[in-house]
Amino acid sequence: MNDIGSNSDYAEESFTPEQISELSGDTLLEFGAPWCGHCQ
Repeated sequence: MNDIGSNSDYAEESFTPEQISELSGDTLLEFGAPWCGHCQ
């Protein structure tokens, strides 16, 4: 179990900067790569 509560499920989705800037409220973007040992 990860103490910081990250989501280990990987979903390849792309968001444009415009879509991100339109999000309301506080936003935390979590990102990683399936090949990255640190991200796993």
